[in-house]
Amino acid sequence: MLGDSAKAGLFSAQIPANDALATLWPLARDAEPAVADSMVSLLGLLRDELVGADLRPAVMDRVRVSFQPILAELGMKPASGAEDWRATERRAVALRQLALGAEDRATRRELARLGVAYLGLGTDDELHPEAVAPNLVELCLVLAVREKGATVFDRLVSKLATEQNPLERSRYLAAIAAAVDPPLSARALALSLDPRVGGSEVFPLIHTQLSQADTRQAAWLWLKQNIEPVSARLPQIERSWLPLSGDAIVRRARRAGRQDVLRGPAPRLQGGERSLAQTLEWIRWCVAVTAAQRDSARAFFAGPPRGR
Repeated sequence: MLGDSAKAGLFSAQIPANDALATLWPLARDAEPAVADSMVSLLGLLRDELVGADLRPAVMDRVRVSFQPILAELGMKPASGAEDWRATERRAVALRQLALGAEDRATRRELARLGVAYLGLGTDDELHPEAVAPNLVELCLVLAVREKGATVFDRLVSKLATEQNPLERSRYLAAIAAAVDPPLSARALALSLDPRVGGSEVFPLIHTQLSQADTRQAAWLWLKQNIEPVSARLPQIERSWLPLSGDAIVRRARRAGRQDVLRGPAPRLQGGERSLAQTLEWIRWCVAVTAAQRDSARAFFAGPPRGR
């Protein structure tokens, strides 16, 4: 209740972001995952959107300080014997935040190593499920792609031709979609038109590329140029979702007074106009929250540490 109330106050601008974050930040270390999520769910927004690029390192430092003790407490893998599910989930959250939120080099290297071991790259090229905890496989594969590049990317793409297990396919596609290196990002987008990717797998692939700060602009330009073949591959129910994927692009365009960036493809998609209207409404809210809270949020990270 405390976390939900603090977030509601932040997003309604009834509580200054500085005070709301000081209340929320300690919750990230709570042993109950549902409580910790009150803060964890905000970290991407804070790092990539709300405080500005110049304070991004300060957010990353605070994330590192907050989650390293959790990993030190739990270790990279469970001790012998059964482990409480809360500890398992907290470890996964800590590793994800350290690797992706704080971009901690040591954590990224270790997770990438585990991802390579899972794929059996450089050894027998067979899957090794024993190498990685099930709830960490996707994260390890994502880091393997980002740290090892084309070698892992190519291996995952090749496995799509024969892999029938839906869980494994979703893991491979999530890692492929997470590529940020420009040549690999372009290949990930092109893969959405490849017959090795099923129609129901297309939208998550494109949406991930549109959601990442490092790839969203190029991904949106690609989507606008390929809207017809992409739409043809999507299940009917998913075609109207494409305008929803452009929210981050429109958010920036709106600041420049260009609100029509999504209007080209939307009318050509069944349900697209409605999705576009919902997206623009959501963006107006995001812009209002940012305008109301950015200075206060910046003060939280620029000043002496609070809410540790």
